[in-house]
Amino acid sequence: TSTRGYSLKRAETNRAAFNRAFSLDADLAVRSTSWGLYQVLGGFLIQAYGTPEKGLAAFDENPVEASDRTVVAWFKANQRAANADPPDWAGLARTYNGPNYSVHSYDLRLAEAFKRELASTGTAQV
Repeated sequence: TSTRGYSLKRAETNRAAFNRAFSLDADLAVRSTSWGLYQVLGGFLIQAYGTPEKGLAAFDENPVEASDRTVVAWFKANQRAANADPPDWAGLARTYNGPNYSVHSYDLRLAEAFKRELASTGTAQV
């Protein structure tokens, strides 16, 4: 028995395992999964699209766009992002990804995703 709290067994971490969980409880399956380029928990995918089914369909159709919308939903729920003008991208990336966030330019990538999402929804502010 593992004490890690997660599985490394391929049979438990692949799409077939997710599909089985989704068939049993779509909401819980999506919420329990990290999604997309930024590995954001699925509750934010649901927030971005309204339902687990719509979120999954959007992710399957366009994973890059769904990744951007999901991370934006996470930022909107994060008070530091919502209240900062402009948002503290470096602080958010450090909080979410740790002190080496800049190695992968997470702050810049997140800021760009946020800009794309705002442009696509016609939103001027968070």
